[in-house]
Amino acid sequence: MSEIFMEPDKPNFIWNGKNAVEDFELTVEEEIEEVSPNERFNEIVVPGRNGFLTEWDGDYDEYPLVIKSCNIPYERLAEVKRWLRGRGQLITHNDTDKYRDCVCNINKPLPFKNEWGVFYTFDIEFKCQPLRKKVNDIPHSLTSIQKIITNHGDETCRPDFEIISNGGDIKIQVNKKELILLDTPKGVIFVYSELGKVASSQKYIRSKGEWPSMEMGENTVSVKGDYQEVKMWKRSVWF
Repeated sequence: MSEIFMEPDKPNFIWNGKNAVEDFELTVEEEIEEVSPNERFNEIVVPGRNGFLTEWDGDYDEYPLVIKSCNIPYERLAEVKRWLRGRGQLITHNDTDKYRDCVCNINKPLPFKNEWGVFYTFDIEFKCQPLRKKVNDIPHSLTSIQKIITNHGDETCRPDFEIISNGGDIKIQVNKKELILLDTPKGVIFVYSELGKVASSQKYIRSKGEWPSMEMGENTVSVKGDYQEVKMWKRSVWF
């Protein structure tokens, strides 16, 4: 990934591991805007009461991010069309250590305007999930002894775990929330807290309890059971 070529004063972006400037000679004539997600409030009207009440469950709306006034050399059109499609990770020049999970130009065509047979101009629209994540999320090694781990993000996050199990029940505890993996097989097990999923190549793994989450600031984490190794990725999120 060509993050080393991203400068904060020169509009640029990386989409699915490809650097717009370095890999496609793409230039962005306008600054790429910073966008914060909108809190998803529900408005509740109570008969006989003036105004309205609001209810918020801690979630956010997705949002569009438009990169305007892009241009590429005439001869690079075909490869740029193949590149700007589908779902992936977007990194912009003004926040190079975090990425957005996006879909490129969803449900709409991407028009390219031919400028005298020399270059093409166009705008790109990404539909973004509301919260950003760390590009290089380094895992923490865990033991049965409680460990203090700090969530430096802007919101509550849901960590992922990789466990090399020796078999049997394994209990994951983050603060006061406990998740018990029941009768795990020997081998590697993945726990995806945000998806509410436990994966193993050998068998379906049942679980009970609450899916782990980490508040902003310090959190206590421990894993109990018969295992060889446990790694945890915080998956911290930012606006």
